[in-house]
Amino acid sequence: MYKNGSGLSFPSGRVLSTNSPMFRDMKKLEILICSFLFLFAATSCLHDDLSDCHEQVYLKMTYTLNADYIDKFSRSVEEVAVFIYDADEVFVKKEEARVSELIHSNTLPLNLPAGEYTAIVWGNALTDDYEISGTESLSTLRLKLLTQGNQPLHTDLPHLFHGIIDFEVTREKEQEVTVDLIKNTNSIRIVLQGIYETRSAPNSDYAVRITGSNGIYRYDNTKEEAQSSLQYIPTYTTSEGVSVWADFTVLRLVRDDDLRVQVTEKGDSKIYELLTERLFRSAYVTTDEDLDRYDNFTLTYTFYEELDEFFLTAIKVEDWEMKIDPGINI
Repeated sequence: MYKNGSGLSFPSGRVLSTNSPMFRDMKKLEILICSFLFLFAATSCLHDDLSDCHEQVYLKMTYTLNADYIDKFSRSVEEVAVFIYDADEVFVKKEEARVSELIHSNTLPLNLPAGEYTAIVWGNALTDDYEISGTESLSTLRLKLLTQGNQPLHTDLPHLFHGIIDFEVTREKEQEVTVDLIKNTNSIRIVLQGIYETRSAPNSDYAVRITGSNGIYRYDNTKEEAQSSLQYIPTYTTSEGVSVWADFTVLRLVRDDDLRVQVTEKGDSKIYELLTERLFRSAYVTTDEDLDRYDNFTLTYTFYEELDEFFLTAIKVEDWEMKIDPGINI
């Protein structure tokens, strides 16, 4: 059978007119077959191998681990960097977005083939204060606080957030997975009471520092053990001429870490104490979760001139203050 100008010719010599019902039926069948073949070739989802079939997954981000026990994601985070890894911990894709660009200011659409995945979320990390490296695999992913020498580039660090979630993508329907973030920065105020204003000016008699090795984090937000010690530098203010406030932004606090409050007078050590050990003396910090939930802490040290020594006299967590009797007799 072949085509000629007036229709289809068969080997027997018979010609099928283009106006005949049989010709029109055969033409419809030809169109249907071509359409089916086009669809079959256009989508890999008709094949036995479904690895290229992408499903819509929505990653919803929240931040509820805070002192108010409400979701503060959209008001606390400005942008996110999301890293996706497969079941073999191999890098799949990276997504970056400002929160204002997200669906409902908290949801990121992801197109992924069916399978098991891990999503790592870093919030507010796309600044010149932080560096994300080792993205090729889950185990090598690191976030690092950038420093000049052993000091952060800025005293007022951008508030950092971290989240991790394992999830599975199926071909059944659109899915939504929720990851709740942890705030990885804390505001620490060290108050020195009972000293003269002339002795409390920054870079004069007294120097306040927080030191410790908490500048590098793995994919799961645990601290990299092999890292150099940091020296956090505060912003100073004075109050009523008899006290000095030293305000710090430090990275994540963990029970039994090595962060210390260090106060010197003309180079002589006056205070050298473990920070989290002191915070656990407060009635408001009793669990590891408390260190992640609360992010504003104040330690007040009072100088007793008769003894020429500072004593811890108050701990403030958010708006709750607990007075401490130093247990001394003067």
